[in-house]
Amino acid sequence: MRYIKPSEEITFDYAMTDANTETMQCAEIHCLCGSSQCRKTITGDDWKIPALQKKYRGYFSTYLQKKIQKP
Repeated sequence: MRYIKPSEEITFDYAMTDANTETMQCAEIHCLCGSSQCRKTITGDDWKIPALQKKYRGYFSTYLQKKIQKP
């Protein structure tokens, strides 16, 4: 998404890799990062949010990308 400078702090959005499935139900995670851009609550269904699909297009894990593209 952009170059990361040495020693720069980074974050990771679980919406790009994790999903609720029949075999794995993710509980809600309440984030305390303090970022004004944070959703505050992270779930295994966040990959379904259209704004996140647009923001992370091309960066989702392969299996989530296939779920998103499924008609």
